[in-house]
Amino acid sequence: MYTRALNEWKEFVRIPSVSSGSAHRSHLFDCADWLVKHLQKMGMQRVVQLTTGVAPPVVYAEELIDTAKPTLLIYGHYDVQPPDPLNEWETPPFAPTVRGDYLYGRGVSDDKGQLFLHLKAVESLMAEHRLPINIKCLFEGEEEIGSQHLSNVLGTHQALFKADCAVVSDMRMLDLHQPALTYGLRGNIHAELLVTRHGTDLHSGVYGGIASNPIHGLAHIIAKLHTSKGQIALPSFYDDVFKISAAERTYMRKNGPSNAQLRQEIQMADGIGEECYTAYERLTIRPSLTVTGISGGYEGEGSKGVIPRQARAKLNFRLVPHQDSNQVAQSLSRYVAQQCPSGLRVEVSVTAQSNAYQVNPDERVFQAASSACQSVFGRKPVLLRSGGSIPIVSTLAGQLRLPVVMMGFASPFDNLHAPNERFYIPNFFRGVETSKQFIRNLEFMHHAYH
Repeated sequence: MYTRALNEWKEFVRIPSVSSGSAHRSHLFDCADWLVKHLQKMGMQRVVQLTTGVAPPVVYAEELIDTAKPTLLIYGHYDVQPPDPLNEWETPPFAPTVRGDYLYGRGVSDDKGQLFLHLKAVESLMAEHRLPINIKCLFEGEEEIGSQHLSNVLGTHQALFKADCAVVSDMRMLDLHQPALTYGLRGNIHAELLVTRHGTDLHSGVYGGIASNPIHGLAHIIAKLHTSKGQIALPSFYDDVFKISAAERTYMRKNGPSNAQLRQEIQMADGIGEECYTAYERLTIRPSLTVTGISGGYEGEGSKGVIPRQARAKLNFRLVPHQDSNQVAQSLSRYVAQQCPSGLRVEVSVTAQSNAYQVNPDERVFQAASSACQSVFGRKPVLLRSGGSIPIVSTLAGQLRLPVVMMGFASPFDNLHAPNERFYIPNFFRGVETSKQFIRNLEFMHHAYH
């Protein structure tokens, strides 16, 4: 199984299914087709592509053995982040390469590898004629751009996705040998600021000093987004931030990543943020606002004497429980309008958003996952909050009313969203065994409570 699974995994990764922008759009459909063929080859009873407009299809598959048995919904995404900057990759991003115990390539970890290990688990149980529960699969191609059309698909086909619980593997372990279960995610807002001046580009020699400059205006607005103490400056922004218990903070400090580990991950001697919180707490239980891109004016080689008519910035908020993404987006629009210098205009567009999510670790399905991790890794998993956002999790919990197990197998040093993304191959196969044991545990827990 080892060699075949590794080769299939590589084949999956070779498809450049980048969802951001239009350059790789056709490859998203190629990737969906590849998944369909692979699921059919596995022998799944039903495999279909669910479409909505021009969006990449949602790939759905099912293996239903007995309506009296519990049903597990496996979620994953086949789209990946852009590979830029290409010159920092040691090997081409879509030519998956084994170096040592790692497979390198864009999407090997986020999320093709973690998606694929569940398929190998199901395939193994089916081949052994030991699949004890019903399986449904939901694989989408827009997660990296906010799952823009998935809610419509789920609403249209809600009966199709009926299940007892869901598993999502799109997160990390504490380290290579310490498994972890994620019980909290931050929410998310992707927004763009467009600052414009009436008219066209102007000569910077003829009009410099009297014409408003959108780049200057944008820089002014960005500088006003945070206070001198590093807090987000939007009025009343922190009013709804949830208050964590002292007991949970103690657990997080004892079991979560240390300040030193996180500094090592970002390759900096020190980080930023609110001083009264650890780095791990700043990443998970406190909100953040990051400028992820900025552009304006002449960006080619050499110089050009121009005052541009517009400038853009991309922002990313991460929100915590009890904060409402709609309210924050509205507050952002009002605030930047107030900060915009005279003679300029600012527009805000929100491209994706989701609210924070947290699950009760005492849920029975959570305990089934914990037992599976311990049986394979030989260690009880630690419980982690994540600073990341996975919109589908709150969608599955809210729209389909499913308990969601967040069980990741990536490591903190897998370079997710960065050049030289990688996955520790031994943990891929441990992940396969953990998924198999989790599926078995779900049957046992079902028997215990019925």
